[in-house]
Amino acid sequence: MPHHTANHRSHPRKERYGISKGLILAGTLILFLWLLYYNRHFFINWMKQHPLLYSLYQHISLQVTERTLLGLFYAAFFGSLFFITLPIEVIFLYYTLLAYDPLALVAVSLAGVVLGMLTNYAIGWLMGERVLTILLGKFYHKLKRINDRFGTFFVFFGNLIPSPIEPFSVLLGGTRYPLRKFLVYTSAGRLIKFLFLLMGKDYFLQTVFPLVSSWI
Repeated sequence: MPHHTANHRSHPRKERYGISKGLILAGTLILFLWLLYYNRHFFINWMKQHPLLYSLYQHISLQVTERTLLGLFYAAFFGSLFFITLPIEVIFLYYTLLAYDPLALVAVSLAGVVLGMLTNYAIGWLMGERVLTILLGKFYHKLKRINDRFGTFFVFFGNLIPSPIEPFSVLLGGTRYPLRKFLVYTSAGRLIKFLFLLMGKDYFLQTVFPLVSSWI
């Protein structure tokens, strides 16, 4: 009987340790991403002390500055991360004015966006149900039921129209939304969006952008 009691008492300690570890990992990751994006100058100075990292940073910056296809890929990738805000659609339309094959622009943009969205999904997957349950409380289970029922709709239309799909993709990973569906409907939604922007680029550049600029 004492042996049974000892085993019974060992489980809560293990669970509390798991929760604390998950919270520490999640908090550390969020803090790191926040510092990385909003304190870029600090990290640039830090990278200067590490030649390999700084050379990689210079390479990415050069590609973006020179408006190369690789620069478009980097912009699409980083702009799809949930903690970075970049107007990918505007960047894509700008590239349509350059001397690049339109279909190459679509393919490169799509590859960068899908890889960025997959990164968001992976972060949510690594955080896991336990961490998200702590962060979201009872809403996590409600969110999981919503994703199980309407996840495909959210993924497809969230990538097709302007929406906060980037942070939502983290929650999709955390609720274990099927990866194959996530990749298929993310790719389909973004592909249609880029083709739509490509076909209507004259309208967007000549009518929509001037109109939006006049409101800002």
